[in-house]
Amino acid sequence: MNRAFGVTPLLLLTMVACQDRSVAPMAVRPAFAAAAPAACPAHVDFVVTDQASLESAVASAQPNDTIALSGMIELTFSPQIFVETDNLTFTCATPGSGLRAAPATVSWLFVLLSRHVTVERLTLDAGNTVSGAVVAFNGVEGPFTGYAEDVRLVGNHVFCAGQHLEPCVSIRNDAAGVPGVVISGNTFEADANQFTIFLVGVNDARVEGNTIEGGLGLGGFSDPAILIAVSRGRFTGNRAQCADACLFAAGSPGLVVAANQFQTAGSSTGIHLQEGTDGDSVVGNTIVTTAPSFAPQFGGIRVRDGANVVVTDNIVRGPWANSIALTDLTGADVERNSLQGAARFGIGVATEASFLPIFMTDNTFRANRATGAGIAGISGQLACRNTFVGNDLRGNAGNVGLVLNETTGANTFAGNATLVVDNGAFDCNGDGVNDPNIISGPGMARHGLQLGGVGSGTDTQRTVHGILVK
Repeated sequence: MNRAFGVTPLLLLTMVACQDRSVAPMAVRPAFAAAAPAACPAHVDFVVTDQASLESAVASAQPNDTIALSGMIELTFSPQIFVETDNLTFTCATPGSGLRAAPATVSWLFVLLSRHVTVERLTLDAGNTVSGAVVAFNGVEGPFTGYAEDVRLVGNHVFCAGQHLEPCVSIRNDAAGVPGVVISGNTFEADANQFTIFLVGVNDARVEGNTIEGGLGLGGFSDPAILIAVSRGRFTGNRAQCADACLFAAGSPGLVVAANQFQTAGSSTGIHLQEGTDGDSVVGNTIVTTAPSFAPQFGGIRVRDGANVVVTDNIVRGPWANSIALTDLTGADVERNSLQGAARFGIGVATEASFLPIFMTDNTFRANRATGAGIAGISGQLACRNTFVGNDLRGNAGNVGLVLNETTGANTFAGNATLVVDNGAFDCNGDGVNDPNIISGPGMARHGLQLGGVGSGTDTQRTVHGILVK
């Protein structure tokens, strides 16, 4: 399945909205009022009740002003609300207030082009927009120049379901960076074919405490969150339903993914981090699938292409191809993860072929528990000088705890009473002498035993924002 999409200039979106009213068919509106924030701020500078008064307030507001929306304001005659003044806050005058769009008349609800803009405690019904709910950018797109930074979306209820050209919330950088983005405490209602949060070139982003619902449809392509070139980001404490990747990040060093809960009815991959993952942390997440995943090289947690990665204290349940699938890592710590029910392996060490001779080195796998895997608790290939110690690998198919294939060497395993298949005979340091694996513990070691399905997996190629998912 090809999931490529690009960033469409705003001018083009406006033209599409005005010329083709069939692009975004009317969506069924949810009853938001019951779930809206209970309180609105006491002090505001403007109270607006319709589109005309909202646009007037936006045009005349000064930095540090607060504009409060009273009731659900429907946008009917303007492309979207452009915000070009720094330090503005948009909030509610009464609980349940917000913005919605008439069918196929606007591209976005908010277009944020300025610095330090906050959108908080609003109901944002983007069901009828052409593109999405909120866009912010730093750089030039079509005739517009944006200077967005320190964008804050806090405590909103956002309806994203329906046919859209872009993700529900899109914050991107075409220039030097969009620092300080905060997306916190929001509830998003999406569907299985709607990308929800999309961040590109954003530094120090915080996505925390959000709920993203509606993505459980089988065969969908929705990703609750996509992070590309996001340095030092934090994705923490969120609850999300996913149809494809639960979280996709590429080129995002120093990313912290912690204390999230993900649920899927059959995704290709769960937490998926690639291409520049140095110092990334995946800690204390729960990732559950209720149906088999369909990409044999991926897993509930997929991390590759980095050094000093931490994957600890996660719970991965259900028939993922692999509970954890790792490739091209060095110096990683993989510890205290609870893994159950993988179709192939609890932990797959190098789960696909590579042009590199060895690309899993000097990693530590400690105190993990893998049970119910269809082939083995842990499988290793293209791996040297890794340490496997104190892992509980009982209860997997055939009582197979660990499989090390011919392209492994100098790995150390100390384990419990499970079968260890050690076929390793690889020259790790290039001195012409094979480096054996070192196996200890009460389990039985077997050499030369071949298990079906242990090799590398392949899958139909997919792309996200032009990036190959791998």
